[in-house]
Amino acid sequence: ERGMDVSGPTLEAWLAAAVAGLAAAVGDVDIAAPSRAAPITVRGDAPADLLVGLIDEAIMWLDADGELAVGLTGMRLDDDGFHGVFHLVALADVTVRRRSPKAATWHGARLASDAGRWTGHVMVDL
Repeated sequence: ERGMDVSGPTLEAWLAAAVAGLAAAVGDVDIAAPSRAAPITVRGDAPADLLVGLIDEAIMWLDADGELAVGLTGMRLDDDGFHGVFHLVALADVTVRRRSPKAATWHGARLASDAGRWTGHVMVDL
């Protein structure tokens, strides 16, 4: 397992940072330009649900399609959940640092706002 601790001034910035952090943990993404964009929806009742769901969604793209989510834009929240756009790069175009993650875990997952800053933690099974 690998823990990710991220913070940001807004929920949207935090979620984008979490996607970038996962990408950096998997491979060298500095040299890879995103090759396509794909809309995503994550459902959840609490901020931690969104966090785990977002990381699991990124892992699903990696496992199913061989594409690494390196960015997240176009974010909005509504009654149906969290919506955004993943910016993806083919894993074949990335220098892989470690094996692919398997899933985000609920153990210790947290995402909360404190004094106008979002902070969170999630563990990822490798």
